[in-house]
Amino acid sequence: MNYRQLTSEERYMLAALRRQGFNQAQIARSLGRHRSTVCREVGRNCTRADGRNPRLHRSGAHQRAALPLAPQPALHAPRLDAR
Repeated sequence: MNYRQLTSEERYMLAALRRQGFNQAQIARSLGRHRSTVCREVGRNCTRADGRNPRLHRSGAHQRAALPLAPQPALHAPRLDAR
């Protein structure tokens, strides 16, 4: 499975189409993307007023990058008794 993130141009087009009243399935078809890609982008980076907020996109990406990574489980559980 090949995954490509939306480009800035695609994000601006998504916002323009939302302002014109297109639904997510119509936007996905016009961008040549899967509906779930558009749905995730809308849920992650858009506001209701204008369809897209570039500052939300950038700040959200920075916030996600700054999150600490979850600790990975050990391959073998440590022994509790020291025998």
